[in-house]
Amino acid sequence: MASYAFLLPFFIIYVPVIILRPESGVLLSISLFIGIILGIASLQFAISNYCATGLRQDERFLFVIASLLCLTFVFTKGYPFLITGGALLAVNIFRQYYRARHHGTKALT
Repeated sequence: MASYAFLLPFFIIYVPVIILRPESGVLLSISLFIGIILGIASLQFAISNYCATGLRQDERFLFVIASLLCLTFVFTKGYPFLITGGALLAVNIFRQYYRARHHGTKALT
């Protein structure tokens, strides 16, 4: 969790909407907040190696990719990055909950 303290200065400088100083419209500001939240959540899953169950290597890699895509959107404001990263994060979370529900929490393989 402390690793996010190192990301905060970059967000404050490059994404002023984080300190409630939007540079553009409402839709972009909301999208930037969503991108930051999704990117940090995905990175947290990858670093902690746990979501609903323990992560396998491929799931951990996909969480890192989803985080990079969402954070790329935050810095470039390209909506395809947010959509792709959010979809990848949603698929990974669904896979985790499906595996936890049908195989129990000891489903590390």
